Amino acid sequence: MSSPTPPLDSTELRRLIEALHDETITPEEKARLAERLLHDEAARELYVQYMYLYARLRWDRRCEPEPSSPLPNGQPTQARSPILGHLGSVLQTGIEFLSRPLVLTIAVAVGLPGLILLILAVGLPRHPIENPRAVGTVAVARITKILRPVWESEDVPLSIGTTLASGQSVHLLEGLSEIEFANGASVILEGPVLFEARGRNAGFLHKGSVVATAGPAAKGFSIHTPLATIVDLGTEFGVKVADGQAEAHVFQGEVEIESDRDGAGAVRPLRRIHAGHATQIQLAGNGKTIQTKDVASTPDRFVRRVPPESNAGLPEPRIVFSHRGDRDPTTEGWSFLWEPKTSPRLEGVDMKPVTENGVAAWSIDDRTTKMGVTYRVIEAQGLNPTLIDTARSRGWVIRARIKVTADWKPVRGESFLSYWDGRRAWRLHPTVNAQGDQALFVFASSSLGEGVTIDIPNSRDRFVDYELRYHPETDDADLYIDGRLAATKVFAEQKSRVSFHFGTIDKTKSHPRFAQVEWGILDATPQQGTESEKQGNNSEDPS
Repeated sequence: MSSPTPPLDSTELRRLIEALHDETITPEEKARLAERLLHDEAARELYVQYMYLYARLRWDRRCEPEPSSPLPNGQPTQARSPILGHLGSVLQTGIEFLSRPLVLTIAVAVGLPGLILLILAVGLPRHPIENPRAVGTVAVARITKILRPVWESEDVPLSIGTTLASGQSVHLLEGLSEIEFANGASVILEGPVLFEARGRNAGFLHKGSVVATAGPAAKGFSIHTPLATIVDLGTEFGVKVADGQAEAHVFQGEVEIESDRDGAGAVRPLRRIHAGHATQIQLAGNGKTIQTKDVASTPDRFVRRVPPESNAGLPEPRIVFSHRGDRDPTTEGWSFLWEPKTSPRLEGVDMKPVTENGVAAWSIDDRTTKMGVTYRVIEAQGLNPTLIDTARSRGWVIRARIKVTADWKPVRGESFLSYWDGRRAWRLHPTVNAQGDQALFVFASSSLGEGVTIDIPNSRDRFVDYELRYHPETDDADLYIDGRLAATKVFAEQKSRVSFHFGTIDKTKSHPRFAQVEWGILDATPQQGTESEKQGNNSEDPS
């Protein structure tokens, strides 16, 4: 009795199927493949999937339009029957494919009738459903979030809920998109990026940047690149492919980097990376060996969230410090100071309550170029270390409603709204542009760049709403203007001081009206706050 055929692993099975299609399979390999297909249902399913893919590719090539040419007599060509002509081409494609001797042998082994039905199903006209690209295949992932996307091709628009099949690519030129895989892993794409779904538990990054998050159920999720594979070991990590190199940055947990480019076809682990570390992957001088080296971890270069387009419906903060309406801020717990301190107090500055556009506000009309006015809360007013630590861990929100006008040549940043937490600073400078509309100078780094001015259309002589939302997991904030997302990844230089303040800037004329300025903590209620936090509420004058 002959010994049983040793089992094939999935990698070897795929290699034999590909060799069969390419007609490079040896008689011994063909016998092993036939034996496996006869006794293994999962192997037959994989074989049918491959045969479907090859037939689909052959059909797609046949369906490419050819240049049209008029008949010599100028008469139009006669239209073919859309059904019979199509079926004829499909049948011819199937006959050509199945007529290969090696394919025919295996086809008989696994059931020729089923394979013929498969090829006919491949070629039948495709009707629009949720995702035309995934017709006839199993969906392995779906798009769950998008933000201002610009796709490489708009022929089949992608939207929230669109499913992706294994082997299907997403080419995003601009914007953000989040893809959730069937195993629970998620990948955030930042344009420009070309990314391909590779089954329920993997993707291939051809170029660009992605951030992958995989929980315990998705452990082992992999991002393939042209150079190596980054395998999740329960983590959040970013991958970038550009200029013939790849980088892996680990934000949480750890990953393993593997490569199969040693020429032997075997996968070999290269190294493990832990949270807070990053590795660059590139080819050695011989063009074959993969090299890795440590590089600085730069999580700020990656987009780790897809924020909502609007702030409507987002969680409400518990407000701790606030100015509202036309009240003098010093009666609400804010301390007052002016710069430079050598200037006589209030010289050339008119501060008073006003009501404009039906909105009550505190007006600071500063016609000097020698003085700046500031209202602030610091530790003396309750912005203490305990409160700041709570805000860092839970998230904070800053809101302001401000109107700025100028009857002089405006300069960058006549007024300001700032928060310094002892580590980082967030500084917004409402101003007026050359067209007379309001604008916002972001004195910080953001998704828009460093130190960017954002024009606010149709904002002349009206109040504008600003909101910053801080995210502890990424240590940065989203900026909303009039309820719409304006920038992400907002943060600024290091600041050892602690302060929340607003007002006007010295050396410039300015006339802002502050109808609302407030700072609050997310995921907390007054009952949950500590005694130190309760003391931080500035509803009383800290005299």
